[in-house]
Amino acid sequence: MPGFYTPKTIRKVRQNLDNKRDFLTELFFSKSNTVTTEDVILEYTKAGEAVAPFLTPLEAGRPVYNKSKKSNIIKAPSIGPEYTLTPKDAFDRAPGQSDDDYNPVKRIGERMAEILLDQENYIKNRIELMVSQFLTTGVVKSEDGKVGYEVDYELGNKSTLDSSHKWTASGIEPLESLDEMISSAEVNGLKTENVVLGSKAANLLTKSKGYKDAISRDLQSEFVKKAVRLYPGIVWLGTYIKFGVELFSYNRKVIGEDGKPIQLLPANIVIGGPSQGEILYAPIIYMADGMVHVKKRYSNVDTTNPKIAKITTESRPVLQPCDVDTYFSVTVCEA
Repeated sequence: MPGFYTPKTIRKVRQNLDNKRDFLTELFFSKSNTVTTEDVILEYTKAGEAVAPFLTPLEAGRPVYNKSKKSNIIKAPSIGPEYTLTPKDAFDRAPGQSDDDYNPVKRIGERMAEILLDQENYIKNRIELMVSQFLTTGVVKSEDGKVGYEVDYELGNKSTLDSSHKWTASGIEPLESLDEMISSAEVNGLKTENVVLGSKAANLLTKSKGYKDAISRDLQSEFVKKAVRLYPGIVWLGTYIKFGVELFSYNRKVIGEDGKPIQLLPANIVIGGPSQGEILYAPIIYMADGMVHVKKRYSNVDTTNPKIAKITTESRPVLQPCDVDTYFSVTVCEA
């Protein structure tokens, strides 16, 4: 792997990339860690905060009621795009590049950086879709039947409002409905930190009675300041003063494996929850280069054929939520 194609150079290129395609991921699964096995033990709790028991004078302590813990052993999925670099990439000029600026040696390096950028985006899009699936349905799965990856997290607070309680129904106040969602989630002991609305749900909320008085736009956290500048498809609606919760709308699509667009957050859904979710990354195996790579991403350039170079970037992410009953997903109106 001579010249530009070295693991050190690939790492340096990735460090210089600042791709913001992972809004939901940063909001709800901001923590990450690597594990050393591909069989990942998912452990998450199902509701409840125990109290310390009273004791008699002769007791030193009593067992405490333990909240229900769910365990699920799954094999981490592999996700990874591939690109075949050919001689024509060296002569594929960047848009607007003049003859004076063009150099095939320099251009092949630029193409490498562009390809790594694209592959990083593709992986971030996939993880964002996995987070979206968890938050909206509680089930993370692949669209490809050949892979067959599916994990059901048994999301407790997932519902569809009936016709008399939909936000478009007469006499319904969206803010009161939102209060019920947040209160139902927080009753189990964890704080709802963020709420994200699909575009139609956000429109109904912002036009509702009392919305302006209930929302503050004065105090912006560092994440909000960054998000509104860097993440596509989001609008910060403000801080819901009553609960101290950040409200966002999100309208963004990705392209699935079948070439069809996928809406990351349906327009008629409201989701919310804590930010303490974690992404676990299983090891990546490349027999020809160090064998086992315990890291979030691994890029490889295969130059077995001297006329082409196959560039791949692989990742093996698994979502590890905290208490699943503190997340909610509610369909509030018709699509």
